[in-house]
Formats: sequence, C-alpha cells, structure tokens
Amino acid sequence: MNERNELNSLPEIDPPPALWSAIRGELDRRRASRRNSRILMLAVAAAIVLALAPLFFGQPDPSLPGIDQPVAAGEVDELVKARALSALLEAELRQRRHGTVSARSLESLLWLETELAWLDARLADQPSDLDLWRQRIELLSELNRHHYSDHWHAEVQATTL
Repeated sequence: MNERNELNSLPEIDPPPALWSAIRGELDRRRASRRNSRILMLAVAAAIVLALAPLFFGQPDPSLPGIDQPVAAGEVDELVKARALSALLEAELRQRRHGTVSARSLESLLWLETELAWLDARLADQPSDLDLWRQRIELLSELNRHHYSDHWHAEVQATTL
C-alpha cells in the first residue's frame, strides 16, 4: 500500500510535444514495411506457382477433342441434357453424403468416388464428350443408390434398437 501512495505523490508530467508524432511516424513506418513484405511474399509465391504449373498440369493434347472443336447440333441437346441430369444427381448426392455409411460399403464407395474424380479430370480436358457425361451419370446414380441403401439400413437399425 505504501508504494501506491508514493506513486500518487509523484507530480504529473506531460510528455514532450514531439514524442507522440515520433511514435506515430515509427508505427506508420513499421506498418508500411510489413505491408511491403507481405506483398513481396505474395508476388514470390505467385511467381513460383506460375513457374511450376506446367510441370504439374502439362500441356493439353491437341489431338483430344475439346471445347473448341465443333459438336453436332443433335449432340448439343444431348450434351445439355446430360449435364443437367449430372448436376441434379450431384445435388442429390450432396444431400445424401451426410448420412451414415456402413463399413461393408465403404470400400466400394471409395472406389466409386475415385473413379468419379478420375472421370471429372477427363471431363475437364474433354467437356463436350457425351460418352464421358453418360459415364458420370451412371457413377453418380450408383453412388446415390449406395448412400440411399446405407441410409435406409441405418434407419431400420435405429428403429429396432
């Protein structure tokens, strides 16, 4: 308690007028330095990513059919329908993935998911290939059936307990 009284007995002194502006200047300088170093680090990271991108992704094969190549008029309608059905099945799968999965079907689900990822990678290179879209629809349908079956079995087990 004695120390508190001694502190209270000290006279109040105002800081020198230039002190606060010097502190503000130093803080601004440090802030600008941090901002510049962040920008420099981002620029270096972007340069590295751009330099290494061709190693990971390679150059597209010009012999493969891509988005630039013409598609027959009747095939365009089928392609639009296939893409729409694929999106619908994917939305349905997104809702069903939140349910439970049995250990028995886990391995087959993982294989189907891996095959879907591989197929999506091929579709990224060949987005107008109708056969690939049909394969994707079949895979998504099978994934939905697996998830529906597991969810149904889990519901039955929950009600019998």
